[in-house]
Amino acid sequence: MQQPPRYRGVGTAFVAMAIQLSVDMGYKGRAGLHSLPAAETFYKTACGMTAVQRDPGPHQNLMYYELTEKQADMFRQKPGKS
Repeated sequence: MQQPPRYRGVGTAFVAMAIQLSVDMGYKGRAGLHSLPAAETFYKTACGMTAVQRDPGPHQNLMYYELTEKQADMFRQKPGKS
């Protein structure tokens, strides 16, 4: 791990942007993604996303996560989030 972390905060900024795009498109903040194994804890804890299932298809058995409208609202209410 790089010290100090060079890209600290980028992941939460990307999730905040995805939520805003979802809202703008009428999806009320809902979003989904496939996670690399090293990022799974981030999506569960920092973003509050729900692990749905591993996708054995073309996504190399990556875990699929979803963010509900309620989870998106909770994420946006955290200090430092848009």
